[in-house]
Amino acid sequence: MELPELEKLKVPRCLIPEGFGVVTHRQLHHFGDALEDAYGVVSYLRIENAVKKVHCALVMAKSRLAPIHQITVPRLRLCAAVTAVRMDSLLRGKLRMSLEESVFWTDSTTILHYIWSKTKRFQTFVANRLAIIHDGSNPSQWRYVSSKDNPADDASRGLTAKTMLERRRWHEGPKFMWRNQHSWPLVPVYSPTMLDSDSEIVATEKAIIAYIQKINYASEIQCLKLGKPITKKSCLYSLEPFYDADGLLKIKGRLERAPIADAAKHPVIIPRDHHIAELLVRNVYVWESHHCGREFVMAMLRQKYWIPRARPLMKRILRGCVVCRHLKGVLQKQRMADLPVDRVTPQCTPFTYTGVDCFGPYFVKRGRSQEKRYGCLFTCLTMRAIRIEKLHSMDGDSFINALIRFIARRGKPKKIRSDNGSNFVGGNKELRESIKKRNDSNSTRQELLMREIEWEFNPPTASHMGGVWEREIRTVRSILVSLLRNQVLDDERLDTIFAEVENVVNSRPLTVVSDDSRDAPALTPNDLLRPGEGHMSPSDVVIYVGRANTIRRRRVALGIDADITDLTDNIQKMFTLGKDEDVILYVQKDASGNIGKKVPAVGDLKEYAGQTIVFHVNQQGQFHPPT
Repeated sequence: MELPELEKLKVPRCLIPEGFGVVTHRQLHHFGDALEDAYGVVSYLRIENAVKKVHCALVMAKSRLAPIHQITVPRLRLCAAVTAVRMDSLLRGKLRMSLEESVFWTDSTTILHYIWSKTKRFQTFVANRLAIIHDGSNPSQWRYVSSKDNPADDASRGLTAKTMLERRRWHEGPKFMWRNQHSWPLVPVYSPTMLDSDSEIVATEKAIIAYIQKINYASEIQCLKLGKPITKKSCLYSLEPFYDADGLLKIKGRLERAPIADAAKHPVIIPRDHHIAELLVRNVYVWESHHCGREFVMAMLRQKYWIPRARPLMKRILRGCVVCRHLKGVLQKQRMADLPVDRVTPQCTPFTYTGVDCFGPYFVKRGRSQEKRYGCLFTCLTMRAIRIEKLHSMDGDSFINALIRFIARRGKPKKIRSDNGSNFVGGNKELRESIKKRNDSNSTRQELLMREIEWEFNPPTASHMGGVWEREIRTVRSILVSLLRNQVLDDERLDTIFAEVENVVNSRPLTVVSDDSRDAPALTPNDLLRPGEGHMSPSDVVIYVGRANTIRRRRVALGIDADITDLTDNIQKMFTLGKDEDVILYVQKDASGNIGKKVPAVGDLKEYAGQTIVFHVNQQGQFHPPT
């Protein structure tokens, strides 16, 4: 119906009117605005002649619909600002005249602070558009215009044909553009509403407290005004409240003669269930006590206010404090998983299930030079016995030779477990790389396949799954440190040391050593490896260590002076029939101290070593952090 009205619309094609005279100053003015549905930009050419006469003409305008997915109005206004910068670049290339400057107008102080900011970091959407604005304009070119004077408001809101014909602002620009620059609008300075004096702050506080007391304690106030005592059912009965001259409920108390402030003598009563009480507690907890304990917060709060039964409120606020939960949070702990089948399988020969790991290096003398030697530790997962083989290097061939020697002495294992080498934290780089080369060696895998030995690797970050052999390596290292003390041996003496250390570790008790002399001696791995031989004699073992031109004698006392001949038959029966429940039951108890703890489920977000991670589960049903 309004289309015929558009026939009356006329837009002058000439930007400089006839008889205007010589133009001395030219400016481009760009106005932008946006609402929820659309945003638009309109550009004007402002010219002045020699006698300071001003003329403004419409040059170009653009309007765009808002995206389908909803965007906030400040972001749409930022899009309008980007369009204004692009229109300025376009018009400067198309207009055949020299332009002294360009001025950009917006009615959003938010956009102006975005553009004027030099240090603040913004989100990607805002940062990308600010980069375009800064490339095409200078922050000093941007100015503020009120919404009633912004012609781009017509583009974002829309106009009827009749309104467009009657309103000249769209065609000629706002009225201030026709005046001198000193009369142009300035950026309004906004500041929070402040009260004029401390007395107004106090009066406002009293008015708020009186209002919430009137709502929550209406019956108590009515009784006090009439001079009647409050009922015993009231929560304020034990506080002996009174109605002061300011119209506030306060506690009478017994501190009238105390040399303290009047506010502490008669604190104002605040209802616990009101939001004001929560704000007061949060203010004291965060800004005054700086996240201290509940009783300290209570003491500081009662210097001025009294909240009946405030401890549950404080407990809820303190429990929900994000800062305290982050700083005082406890790492998630996991209950120890069930032992694998390899650890609790009876009726199998020693080293049927074996764990293997390497340690070292140790230096040996070879002529006038020194070479590295390593130890390869094989651990029986069932009886905790060990076997140490010496490695001349950490390549695959040296490990195969050690494995063949181990099989020749202890028999072929059914399954071998090891880690992937990533658990050697604290070891030297060479050892970690060599372990990885050993695991990835094709020759090692072919040898295992030929001998029908199953090899299983632990997950990369689950070093706890190799705790059996890791603990044995620690024991071996501690004995070697006490024996060697940084001395350099030769290969023969290092073999002797490894053999003696192996014997010492295999002589440690597997069961509790009884204090009763009538009880049998404790069971050891050597009792199961060499049944009938009994413990080692308590005689000293003499090791000769060559050092320069001298020979040092180190005596190491090994074994226990005990005779276990009586246990020979029992050990044989226990070993052959598989009745080794006595040994198995010693690992029944969870020693981690995490009994009753919630077991994390797959996908749970938990705090692990200072990081928020998602737990994964391996084939044995054990949880471990991802790599």
